[in-house]
Amino acid sequence: MMQTELCRRVFELEFPPTEVELKSKYRTLSKERHPDTGGSHKAFVELKEAYDMLLGYATEAKKYQDRTSQGDLLVDLGKGLGPTTNGAHCKDCNSLGYIQKMRVTSYTQTPCLRCQIQCGRCAGRGKLKATLCPECAGTGTFRLLSHCFACLTVGYLSKPVYTPVYLTCSLCEGTGEIQIMNPVLPKGAVR
Repeated sequence: MMQTELCRRVFELEFPPTEVELKSKYRTLSKERHPDTGGSHKAFVELKEAYDMLLGYATEAKKYQDRTSQGDLLVDLGKGLGPTTNGAHCKDCNSLGYIQKMRVTSYTQTPCLRCQIQCGRCAGRGKLKATLCPECAGTGTFRLLSHCFACLTVGYLSKPVYTPVYLTCSLCEGTGEIQIMNPVLPKGAVR
């Protein structure tokens, strides 16, 4: 059976599905078709076999989506200089052909707990019986007006969120090997 038919008939997804789509749909359908929840054994086995097959395609397809910032596919890098050219291991990229760097893409903000104190009148609840506390306006805390070294008196702490960025190695130009000019030694003799 063709993978596209499996994808459409069993999972009701377009081919090729992403890993996230496939896993999400599999969880939903497995709950419906599991024999313990009233589904048939045959339908559940068919679902599991289709999932295993399509997951392999989804992970393989993901390899061909990861690119460096220069536009090179990661799977095409680090394949060496070829069978006739002598090369040595590239120490910059560890023979991968690309270098992974982490870049800050955004910041998460959390309230600073060092410069906040609990309201004494409502004991941090924010309410007095059925009304809001007039002292803290329902927050349950006060912000200290003195200098806070943790948040620099801003009131919140910022933490960076990192995402990986791939760069083609400039030393070996993505091959994973550095060419050695030695016409006497055969390929593989130099490490």
